[in-house]
Amino acid sequence: MSKDYYNVLGVDKSASADEIKKSYRKMAMKYHPDKNPDNAEAEEKFKDISEAYSVLSDDTKKANYDQYGDADGRMHQGFDMNDFMRNFNMGDMFGGGSPFGGGNPFDGFGNQQRATMKRGSDLRVLIKIDIKDVNTGYEKTIKYSKKVKCDACNGFGGDQETCKRCSGLGKIKVNKNMGFAVISTTTNCNVCNGHGHTISNACPTCHGHGVISKETELKINLPKGVESTDRFQANGKGNMPERPGNSGIPGNLIIDVTVENNTLLERNGSNLIYNLEVPFTTLMLGGEAKIPTLEGEVNIKIPQYTKPSEVKRLRGKGLATQRGVRGDLMVVIHLHIPKKLSKEEKDLLKKLSEQGNFNK
Repeated sequence: MSKDYYNVLGVDKSASADEIKKSYRKMAMKYHPDKNPDNAEAEEKFKDISEAYSVLSDDTKKANYDQYGDADGRMHQGFDMNDFMRNFNMGDMFGGGSPFGGGNPFDGFGNQQRATMKRGSDLRVLIKIDIKDVNTGYEKTIKYSKKVKCDACNGFGGDQETCKRCSGLGKIKVNKNMGFAVISTTTNCNVCNGHGHTISNACPTCHGHGVISKETELKINLPKGVESTDRFQANGKGNMPERPGNSGIPGNLIIDVTVENNTLLERNGSNLIYNLEVPFTTLMLGGEAKIPTLEGEVNIKIPQYTKPSEVKRLRGKGLATQRGVRGDLMVVIHLHIPKKLSKEEKDLLKKLSEQGNFNK
């Protein structure tokens, strides 16, 4: 049976695109492999939610999934009452003939073979970008390998013969005796694997597969405000299916993004956080400090009598959002405590501790 993608993402079937994306981001952040190293369960969960989002975020796939239970528009094989009524063989029920005479009146009803366009598999690539690229956008030509149609045999895999098992349909009917009735289901032919043809003289270039691996280049443009949980899709840039012949649809290229954190600046949504340590004297007397930003260092003033843990906000020095608005840089003030004091420093502190404001 198909996975319940709505249940995987923890949303209702009526959820909006924004609600689906919000839930995916939240769960992807929780189960991302970078946050759960060597955790097989978290990795599997991340794969499930990524698979669910790749379907529910694509209007065509979502429509197919809602109607058929499969992103590609195929009916899933499974025993339920609807399948039972669709595939129930009245002829078998009445011993091979119809009680109404003239053969089984239900023969051929709903069982016409429909030609389906074969679709190739999706590919996934991981793009690592610097945190500065969040503000400028990211443009790069990437290289990856994918399956493309073999030119030597035009994608047919070699000389073809009609499959004797399925007579070229690519599908076979399988009857299951349920005791009180015989259930007929349709599945891919196990001889030709659903192609409808077998290869009598395999192409030496692709060895009968109809596709070969090819190094491919693709220029990608990521917008401003990208996050580590974001995923982008390049339609038709994935693998071609095996033996596509004159048909076949390539899969998609899924691009997962990871934003590499800055060693000094901590990301919090569109805001950045910098932890600044200053000596006790600066807190008491005031002073200045150099603060790193994504555009270079800036000076800020530390007012007199600043308390530890106070926050100074540098507006517009954070990260861009996809709406084009930049967050802020939050400077958190911390007291710097030396690990070692000289004799002179100890003497000065001892004298200071004897003064009125410091001996309480």
